[in-house]
Amino acid sequence: MLEIVVKVTRKGQVTIPAAYRRKLRIREGTRLTVSQDKDSIVMKTAPDIDDLVGTLSGKITVEEMRRELDKMRSEAYIQTYHSTKQTQASTKRPLKHPSS
Repeated sequence: MLEIVVKVTRKGQVTIPAAYRRKLRIREGTRLTVSQDKDSIVMKTAPDIDDLVGTLSGKITVEEMRRELDKMRSEAYIQTYHSTKQTQASTKRPLKHPSS
């Protein structure tokens, strides 16, 4: 896999190289999931909720799916927050909110 160095802005933003965006069909508005794997940041394309609705046709409404996804995101944030808090406590670094 080709490695390209990108620069992080003061707002924490990075530009995904055009070659990767084309290959993965990432365009403005594409949602990505961001996770940590040891000392790496991993970004993956996230399916669009409207694309998922057809798979559950007649079983769940779009609104119910949105509520469930919000709940899952909240739980994932809480798990990440507590994991980060425990790691930072053990290394005695101050805890910063992820949006900082």
